[in-house]
Amino acid sequence: MAAPEAADAAPEAPAAKEAPPGEALAPTDEVVEKSPRERYLRFKELIGKGSYKEVWRAYDSVEGIEVAWNVVNLKNMPAHEKARVINEVRLLDRLDHENIIDFHGSWVNRDRGEVCFITEILSSGSLKRFIQRVQVVRWKIIKRWMRQILKALAYLHSRDPKIIHRDIKCDNIFINGASGDLRVGDLGLSTARAADDAASKGRSVLGTPEFMAPELYDEAYDEKVDVYAFGMCALEMITKQLPYAECRNATQIYKKVQADVPPDALALVPDERAAAFVRLCVRRDPAARPSASELLAHPFLVPDPAFGETEVKLLAPPRTLAPVAERAGASGAPSLDSAGSEDRSSPGRGPDGDRTAPAPP
Repeated sequence: MAAPEAADAAPEAPAAKEAPPGEALAPTDEVVEKSPRERYLRFKELIGKGSYKEVWRAYDSVEGIEVAWNVVNLKNMPAHEKARVINEVRLLDRLDHENIIDFHGSWVNRDRGEVCFITEILSSGSLKRFIQRVQVVRWKIIKRWMRQILKALAYLHSRDPKIIHRDIKCDNIFINGASGDLRVGDLGLSTARAADDAASKGRSVLGTPEFMAPELYDEAYDEKVDVYAFGMCALEMITKQLPYAECRNATQIYKKVQADVPPDALALVPDERAAAFVRLCVRRDPAARPSASELLAHPFLVPDPAFGETEVKLLAPPRTLAPVAERAGASGAPSLDSAGSEDRSSPGRGPDGDRTAPAPP
């Protein structure tokens, strides 16, 4: 991991004209800003954007590599969101694992009310976007992705205190398309708890409803919520469908999860061993779910050359399961994208496009 720049360094005025808020600039190699010690050079190319965060392509002049320049605007940001940003920067600074996004440094631009931090850049973006773009996915690739995600989770859960990610999903996993290597990112919702300390278990309802374990709503949970989310993530990798895409809002998802009703997409999984593996991860009782380390040793993840070369071809939906888009059109539900998920601007979603979790009863 590269040596980080000093945090809270004196801010520096921008070197060139910026794009108006919400407007992306055309890709260019023009350097528009430098970090306080001039190690990192930001290009005029926006590669990602959220409600408060922008990600720009940049260059590390010491290592000679491209990096991601993350800018978080703290102005008008709610206090809990500010805490989330600070938490992510602090966590990234002390983690070092091949399957967790690499952190290089951070600083504060007090004049503009921004926190800037540098991370590695992954060529193909999120795993969600990648699996939607590729036409053919073979089982050996799915298994390879599963192993890499589990290695990252096993590392997080082995820290002292343990780190719970709380928002594992394909949107928060990034891929280098040239090598197939994955990195777990977006640790802003992560939390730490002392081992075997029930009083220190998580006590807030946070996450993305499609991937939230039932105990999360009870506000008393441990690292097994990440195992549950991994199971739903595995289902999305196999089917290219968002879990519970048949539900129109977070409340419907909550009711299904509490009733232990699996997503309709599980019926599309063509291999029973894969379906059983997913079911194992998403068991309602967290004590019945294996740990990430135990799942790494599961027979399903053992390389199988004959099976591994097989293309993943989904089963036809049962007669009782109408196509998602058809059900949405008939009921007036929010529009759906090609992945079977709600449009990112649909009602019932938070500012970054995720459905907001309902409050527990």
